[in-house]
Amino acid sequence: MSTEHLFFFIVLFLFLISISATIVSYFSYKKNLSRYELFLENYQQAGLFVDTVTTLASNLGFVFFYFKIVFFIRLLRRKKMYSKKGVLVDERCYHYMQSLPKNEIAWMWEWRRNYFIQSSFFIMAMLMAYIHSVIYHY
Repeated sequence: MSTEHLFFFIVLFLFLISISATIVSYFSYKKNLSRYELFLENYQQAGLFVDTVTTLASNLGFVFFYFKIVFFIRLLRRKKMYSKKGVLVDERCYHYMQSLPKNEIAWMWEWRRNYFIQSSFFIMAMLMAYIHSVIYHY
């Protein structure tokens, strides 16, 4: 087997892993979607700020699942964020997120982990495909 074919099979393998990771992410998304909806409803009923990206992503499907939780993950990690230009997010948002039990928000960390695994394999596959095309003049 030539190195060109070996390189191609590595690229193909990475794409297959990327697709598999996407399928796993999809099933995790479907399994925890009701938890997300309940969490978001409770969060909004508490009268707390939700950013526009989260609001928009909550009406979209699986493709934008990471954007549904990134705001809340940043609250959990106590990242400094702004609700408007020059206005920090209310401290109550941070306290609310910090007060939640770990088992109630474990699915957020699962979605985050799945997203990073899925995107990492996709990026590796794309980089390897690009390197393969440059080396072998495709």
